[in-house]
Amino acid sequence: MNRISRLRWWWQSTWGATLAGFGIHRPSRATAAFKWNRPGPPPDFSKIPRPTWIIPDDEIGVAAGTRAMLTVDERRAVALIDCVGYSNGFEFTISYRTRDKLPLHRPGPFVEMEVHIVYPDGASAGRGTDAMDAHYEAAYVGAEPPIPNGPVVMPQRGGGTDKRHDFSFWGWPLPPDGPVTVTVAWAMAGLPATSAEIDASAIHRAGLQSKKLWS
Repeated sequence: MNRISRLRWWWQSTWGATLAGFGIHRPSRATAAFKWNRPGPPPDFSKIPRPTWIIPDDEIGVAAGTRAMLTVDERRAVALIDCVGYSNGFEFTISYRTRDKLPLHRPGPFVEMEVHIVYPDGASAGRGTDAMDAHYEAAYVGAEPPIPNGPVVMPQRGGGTDKRHDFSFWGWPLPPDGPVTVTVAWAMAGLPATSAEIDASAIHRAGLQSKKLWS
């Protein structure tokens, strides 16, 4: 996948609202080209720099082995699994299991799972989508894209069935040693905010071991 194709995929799958604000409307097919609806020629999106604080393309990452059960009762369970450290952050998956059917086909938009992280130093992670909006907005007007002022947590991908779902998230930057608090809420499933504390030491070590694939 080349640079502009990656940019198209990224924007089409995650940042449609931002594009609409710029006058770009996504077509129904993910592989179709953008339609520029503002006066004048469209900007060259291939020249917009990729954020340095998102998951790196040139690393595989190192498994941290960190897992935690956030909640479990007679009807459902929520767990943090598949934690992988990278040189600049970590990826993890929130797994949801239920004995009841999720209301996936009800009218209205799909309500995304919300994840909040507090780092060992007390810094609270903001929404990665807001940081991404700021990055592309600055690049669009010709300004230097800003680096987020603090930690961010950002959805990556997800899916499942009416009784199980798995959502992966990206946390930036790599946390230092110490306790990390992860809070999960999912209004669509009727899941109130529930938290668990994990030790970030293994995540930190895994991130330090992650190497670039190419020089």
